Amino acid sequence: MEQIILSDVILTANGLNKLRMRNWGRSFLYSEENYMFWKNLWINPETLDIYESYTPKTEVAIVSFSTNIFLKILDMHFSWKSTGMRINEDTDLGELLSAYILLQFERVGYRSFEKDIKFKNIYDYKYCNNYILERCQFYGIDLPDTPIYLMAADLWDELMGETHAAFYPGYNVIIAPDIKWSSKNWSDSLLVHEFTHAIQRKKGWLLSLKDIKLSNLDVDTAEALLDKGFTIDRIADIMQLDIDILKRLFGILDRKKSYITNYFEMPLEVLAFTEQFKFLQWLGIPASKVSDHVISYMESLEFSLPSRNKGLFERMIQESDKIISQIVAEQEVFNDNPLPSRNETTATDTS
Repeated sequence: MEQIILSDVILTANGLNKLRMRNWGRSFLYSEENYMFWKNLWINPETLDIYESYTPKTEVAIVSFSTNIFLKILDMHFSWKSTGMRINEDTDLGELLSAYILLQFERVGYRSFEKDIKFKNIYDYKYCNNYILERCQFYGIDLPDTPIYLMAADLWDELMGETHAAFYPGYNVIIAPDIKWSSKNWSDSLLVHEFTHAIQRKKGWLLSLKDIKLSNLDVDTAEALLDKGFTIDRIADIMQLDIDILKRLFGILDRKKSYITNYFEMPLEVLAFTEQFKFLQWLGIPASKVSDHVISYMESLEFSLPSRNKGLFERMIQESDKIISQIVAEQEVFNDNPLPSRNETTATDTS
């Protein structure tokens, strides 16, 4: 067997599905923005024999490994289920369990992070780079140092679905599918959209759960207390947490929930869409053609696109400078007082 270096392993879509069939569970650790994979094994403490189902004279151990957002392996962890006591990797049992996990990667298949993964930066996209450089001058910042990671198309479909590109503020990285686009102008505009989020991050407008440094348990507890009707002041008192941290937490959670209900009206998304459509016009495409393309493209994806959303897109295209100036002014105010309560609206008036 070829030696596997843990930090070089990145799961494939096929490998991900095979792990599911082999009873590996998966959860997302939102406080770290990582994935956790775990499985129960039955171990005879005397002989150190390992079984994948119940066997007499065995105890249950939990084996797990974590990955980042694009399924690159970060570390592994072992513990006894009954006591929670850690099994150190440098013990005889720890070495066996390490070998077990590496064997799983060998069996399900994996890609090499160093050899198989494509990385780009904005300089690889000439027009996108030139446009973002101009916009950075407008926003008063240097060009964000944000790498672009190209994810294998099958894994992208498995993890991201119909999303076309994504910026992860906790990692400060843009991820996009490694596919051949029929329109380079459109694919470049998607990168402009995500680089606008990188600009927002650098300006301090876009926060991540990693920024507040709370455990998963703290996040779950705080949200449960809020759902039960406790005030933020009371939750801060119960949990002995700084109220400003809780306000940040609830603001981030509200933003995530809003992606489902009013994605096209969220200020920072409106700003990113507006810059995306402004870029297409910067390329010399008439506003009317940009509008026709955007509407037809969204409808081709079978999105529910009510007339209000069509109107929002029209405004983003026809009144881009006005909308950008309005949102920037609002966000600068939030920088001075960046912790609105959960029930305060931060939505831009796009009616």
